[in-house]
Amino acid sequence: MYVTMVYMAGKKREDGRNARTVANTKASEKKYDQIKIYVEKGQRDVVRAYAAQHGKSINGLINCLLAAEIPAFLPVGLDGMDQPGNDPGPAPWWETGENGIGFN
Repeated sequence: MYVTMVYMAGKKREDGRNARTVANTKASEKKYDQIKIYVEKGQRDVVRAYAAQHGKSINGLINCLLAAEIPAFLPVGLDGMDQPGNDPGPAPWWETGENGIGFN
């Protein structure tokens, strides 16, 4: 049996952008601040490899490192976890000192 999938593209806006992409961007801008960092040429690959070894994206790694250094910093994705009824689960690796990084 063959199934044919038909993709119905969202209606384009007058400026040519997809409405869903615009809505997602707008929602992200409301929820997140952006920080741009500069590294020497070739160092992005070093950071990417290190993050991958620890099961993280570059953004996830930077969030974890900031959380380890700044007590008031709340990594992306953990907002609201301290509310009653929200079980945060096991402690993240940056709090336990696991994975050989030893931030504690």
